[in-house]
Amino acid sequence: MRKIYSIIILILVLTLSSCVTNRKVLYMQEPGAGIPEYAKMVTPEDYKVQVLDELYVHVSTLDPDMTELFNMASGGGNASSALGEGDAGYNSYTINEDGCILFPYIGTISVAGKTTREIKSVISDTLSSLLKDYSVEVKLTNSYFSILGDSKSGRYALTKERMNIFQALAQGGDFGDFSDRAHVKMIRQTKDGPIIKEFDIRSKDIVDSEFYYIQPNDVIYVQSFNGQFFEINSFASFFSLLSTVVSFSYIIIRFSSIF
Repeated sequence: MRKIYSIIILILVLTLSSCVTNRKVLYMQEPGAGIPEYAKMVTPEDYKVQVLDELYVHVSTLDPDMTELFNMASGGGNASSALGEGDAGYNSYTINEDGCILFPYIGTISVAGKTTREIKSVISDTLSSLLKDYSVEVKLTNSYFSILGDSKSGRYALTKERMNIFQALAQGGDFGDFSDRAHVKMIRQTKDGPIIKEFDIRSKDIVDSEFYYIQPNDVIYVQSFNGQFFEINSFASFFSLLSTVVSFSYIIIRFSSIF
C-alpha cells in the first residue's frame, strides 16, 4: 500500500511541476529570483558582409547606356541571380573566398568585413572619377533569419536593417507555451565560424543587450522544458488531468484491496 501511495504522490508532483505559469512565459520581467541581468550595449554594430553573402549593387546615371554598362552581370560566375523578396529581376554578386566581388568596368572590389554603407561609399568614390551625376544602391539580398522551436519553425526575411528579437518573433510566430524561454539559443555566423549565444528572453534587460538585435543568417532555437511530461497551460487542463490521476489512483487502491 505504501508503494501505491508513493506512486500517486509522484504522479501529483509531475503534474504540478508541468504547469505553465506566467513566470515561465511572460516577457519583460524584472531581473531577480531566477531572471538574469544583462549588460547594456551602447550602440549595436551594423552587419558586416562575409564570404558567400550576396550583394545587390545598382548604379543609376542620366545616360541609359552608362547605366546599362555598370549594371551588367559579370565576373565569370561571380554574379548570380539569387533573389531576395521583392527583388525579382535583380542581379546579385556573391562575395568570393578572397572577400571581393568583380564589378563591371570597375573590376575587383574588396567588400568582406564592410557594411553596406561602407561598400556604397567605396563604389561611389571609384565612380566619381568616371561619372558626374549618378547614384549607387547597395543592399544584402540573402537577408534572412530562421526560427526553430517546438511550436513553429521557418525561414523569414529581415524586413528592416535593424530588427530586434521581439519583432522577429512577431513576424515568425511566438514561441509555444511549453518553450523554454529561459534558455533561448542564437546561432550566429561570423568570419571565424558559427558561435552560439544563449540568453533568457524573459528578462527586461534583454532590451539593448547584445542579444536584442538579430543579424542576417541568425538561427533562433528554443526547446521544450526539460522533463516536460504533462502539458498543462490552463485550469481546465489541470483539473482534467487531476481528475484522471485521482480516478486512476482509486482504481489502483481498489485492485490492491481485492488482491
